[in-house]
Amino acid sequence: MFYKLLAILIGLAIAALGFWFVRGALGYFIESVVDLIIYFIHNLASIFIFVIGFITALITVGEAMEKKR
Repeated sequence: MFYKLLAILIGLAIAALGFWFVRGALGYFIESVVDLIIYFIHNLASIFIFVIGFITALITVGEAMEKKR
């Protein structure tokens, strides 16, 4: 049970990190095409990190619920 809780916390931490990166990407000042490309790459990577963390937490919760049955 301790490892399940630890995995959930790690997943949520990864999701929070992804959200923090998205907030950071919104602060970019876009003045050229290169800045625009970097902005989109940063946003996609941030959303990917967020989704991976969230899915990890959900899978862990699902496994913990199945074990309780």
